[in-house]
Amino acid sequence: MKPVLDILFPVTVTANQDGNEKEYYLIQDRHGYICKSDEVLDILEKAVAFYKREDINDWIERENQKTSIELYSSYNFDVDFKKNKAGKFMIPSPQMNYKEFNSKKAHWGFKCGWCESKVSSKTSKGYYTLSFPHIQNLEHGEFVRACSKECGALIWKDTFKHWIHDNDYQDLFE
Repeated sequence: MKPVLDILFPVTVTANQDGNEKEYYLIQDRHGYICKSDEVLDILEKAVAFYKREDINDWIERENQKTSIELYSSYNFDVDFKKNKAGKFMIPSPQMNYKEFNSKKAHWGFKCGWCESKVSSKTSKGYYTLSFPHIQNLEHGEFVRACSKECGALIWKDTFKHWIHDNDYQDLFE
């Protein structure tokens, strides 16, 4: 019997049975060889039992959500969802840059995205900008600025907490 991992592809075929065309599925291994019935029937029986469980769709949905978060980490160079010892995801480290005001340009200012204190080129040397990763449903402003590293970290954490809550990921994160 082939290892289970070799059986990957269900393929649709039509066959003539008693003069009628009928659609079937067969299983091919990763090399394209059609698996024999004794290689497949035990696996199919176990798969059917698995999918007939009452709570299976909820469980599958949760597992797919975990996979989704792991894929965000693997596809994005700017975010890494690490896991703690308990296997829960952790909010990634903030992506911030310190920018100095350009004294050669006109004076300008803004309100900190967290504490709302006024930050101005007249009174401050610089400020922090946050670069959020491109993650589906992660809501953030286009230009997120903070007066300090601490405020920037709080904006970052709060933004991710909202994303976690909005996507019902609370039990997946610490």
